[in-house]
Amino acid sequence: MDLSPATNLEKVNIGDKTFYKMSSFVSMKLPHVGEINIGKSAFENCANPGFNKLTFDAETLNVEEKAFCNCYNLEDINCNGKNTILCENSFANCPVEYEYIMLPRSVEHFKIYKCGVKVQHHSSCFEADDIFDYPKDILEANSDDSSTDNNNSFGDDISLRDFSEDWFVHVGVQALELMQYMESHDINSLTEAQIQRLLKNLNHVLGQVKKDKNGNLYLSGKWQGKDISFSHDDIVRLQKFKEDLESRIV
Repeated sequence: MDLSPATNLEKVNIGDKTFYKMSSFVSMKLPHVGEINIGKSAFENCANPGFNKLTFDAETLNVEEKAFCNCYNLEDINCNGKNTILCENSFANCPVEYEYIMLPRSVEHFKIYKCGVKVQHHSSCFEADDIFDYPKDILEANSDDSSTDNNNSFGDDISLRDFSEDWFVHVGVQALELMQYMESHDINSLTEAQIQRLLKNLNHVLGQVKKDKNGNLYLSGKWQGKDISFSHDDIVRLQKFKEDLESRIV
């Protein structure tokens, strides 16, 4: 199925069980559109060896229950919708390359509900049976952390881990956690003890920064068997955050 030549489409809807158990189905090409909706079991059991790659490019992507369940050759899945919803078992039993569907930074909001395959967004990884709403769940968690303090700042322990070299979560995830706190808290209300703890964590993370041949900074390593990285611009933001914190205890 090739709809890529169509340039005037605003929405693509593929109904429930449209291609269910269609052994001859080998490919689907879609243009960039405003919205893509894939119905329940729309491609379930489409197991042709040629059906091994799938790319969605839309502002909104909604993949319903079992939409691609048991597509046993579907390895390369690209979900580029700024708003992405992956419902229960939508990709169950798909042999996704490197075990993860990789959501790019352009995805601003996503919901996963036991989608049947592991998902990675930035440096955050989610299991096949996880339920998560981004960024809603992160904002609510940060709000819960902040509520322990009357000034809506960090609580007494700022609810931030004390990072150490043997902590099992990789430095890329540590950096992401620091970014989230930096973006959602007012450092003007921090105590000196809280600042000192943040600085300890920042020193641990930034001490592992490397530089490529072009002079760009990066953090990289393994997380659950996959290569992940943290970009130059984000590292510079963390460095500036550290400088701002240090200026408050001088």
